[in-house]
Amino acid sequence: MKISTHLSHKNKTIIIFITVLISVALILAIYIKTNSKLLDKSEYKKLYKSIKATEESGGFSSQQSLRNFILNWADEKNLDYEIDNQNNIIFTSTGVTRKKKVSPTVLCVDYNYETANNDAKALAAAAMTAATELNSGKKIVIFFDNERNEAKGYNGIDSKYFTDHSKVIYLDYGKSAYISTSSYAQERSRIRIPAEREDIKCDTAIRVRISGIKSKPINTNISKLPNPIIAFRQILTRLKEKSIICQIADFKIEDNGLMNPISLDATILVNSYSVNSITKYIDKRINSWEKSYSDDNEDLSFTYEIIDDVQTVAGSAYSQETFDTLTSILYTINEGNYKFEESDFIYPEKEIGDNYGMNAIINLHAEEDHIYIDLMSQAFNLELMERITADNKAACELFGGTYESIEVIPPFLNRNTALLSNINITYLKVNDSYGKNIILASEMDNYFTPCAYLQSKNKKMDIVHLKMNSSTAVVISNTILGYIEKKGNFLSI
Repeated sequence: MKISTHLSHKNKTIIIFITVLISVALILAIYIKTNSKLLDKSEYKKLYKSIKATEESGGFSSQQSLRNFILNWADEKNLDYEIDNQNNIIFTSTGVTRKKKVSPTVLCVDYNYETANNDAKALAAAAMTAATELNSGKKIVIFFDNERNEAKGYNGIDSKYFTDHSKVIYLDYGKSAYISTSSYAQERSRIRIPAEREDIKCDTAIRVRISGIKSKPINTNISKLPNPIIAFRQILTRLKEKSIICQIADFKIEDNGLMNPISLDATILVNSYSVNSITKYIDKRINSWEKSYSDDNEDLSFTYEIIDDVQTVAGSAYSQETFDTLTSILYTINEGNYKFEESDFIYPEKEIGDNYGMNAIINLHAEEDHIYIDLMSQAFNLELMERITADNKAACELFGGTYESIEVIPPFLNRNTALLSNINITYLKVNDSYGKNIILASEMDNYFTPCAYLQSKNKKMDIVHLKMNSSTAVVISNTILGYIEKKGNFLSI
């Protein structure tokens, strides 16, 4: 009987012990779930849907209108912020006293009124990061003014926000979610062509107009973006190839910084007997454009007008030599992606067929006695950039132009893996709380990112590029908040 009593007591002890373990596990699970879901999901959804609703009802009309939207939202939440001379919007939280020595976190996001619809979830995530009270160290959220993708906000911001050992996250939105610690170099350059004008020699004018283009930042998507300069090039090349007597009376491109140009208005002079031939070709180009670009550019318009009285639209035209030089250089410039071939040295991170750079014509304009072609190139490294710019120089110098490099920005590379690892593990923990087991992909950006500008502010910072997509937006938002609050203390997430 004593043995039986002893066993019963032991069983009770085991049951109590198991019950305690289960209780602790449940409490810990609830704690983990609570600490990995810091985002106010309803407020987040309300904000990004409001951004999209504004876009659908006519869109933001200017950079100022999008800035006012962000500021009005911040005022409604009683958030403190500052606006610097470059129109960057900066939210700063000093953090709790006991975490004063914790390295500050800086979350960076672009705001560009032309891409606000696509960026809505990233903008909302950054705004909610600024609005969420965290038991954390110093937290800075910066909305960088990136109108025309020209990085005015990045270039002009004070370095005081980027102290040694800051943890910097550049956040944006795309089709796939990943984290990166490297991106391509970028160079802006210009070709100058001597331009002379002469009397009109033709009897008919054809006025070509392109408008309604939705402009986007240029990267590896270049082949999918309509470029009116390329359309103009194709028409000029056709005229030259068919030896059609013609002149360029005038042209005007509406450029959009480091985004694809948005319109063309050009007047080409020909003789009446050539009109049918050239307009048939333009009709083919119009049909091709509509098939390629109308789905993403619902307001796209590509038209032409035949004007019989040439004297009503032009008093002079560019000379034949100027026409030939411009057409030849435009034709020779290789606009598009550059990819590794079998004969190339293949870097360890790359394979045959991978993109190693791209080249874009971003503007064409005339000033006094010169015509200028503006270019933007990106490359995996500066050595490969030289290959791309060498092609541009060759196209320029072969036909008597002058080449000028305006700005070269080295590639971004962060060899410190601490922030990368911490965000990866935080992301995994947050996914666990959603009942998922998804690892955030680590990739190299195959285009230029603002991380290069950020790194130039302080090379002692730990910087990552974090891209969210539709299916990961909430999880990544919670990952950012969880990382800021816990800073790698994964047991408490």
